[in-house]
Amino acid sequence: MTAGNARIWTGNARVHLFGRRAFRDGRPFEQPTARLTARLDELFAVSARLDKVIRKNLARLGYGG
Repeated sequence: MTAGNARIWTGNARVHLFGRRAFRDGRPFEQPTARLTARLDELFAVSARLDKVIRKNLARLGYGG
């Protein structure tokens, strides 16, 4: 794989790993990245909370500790 052709296709986005990155509609990749990163942080927090609840319930049922 060379730097000139390293790409990942994800839905509507074409992301160049080694060069200019842009969505197919021309928006710079960086525009929605901050918003998406903030949302991902929120989802990680929810995931951690749910993980604790699930583990607590499993322990109460005798699975895990």
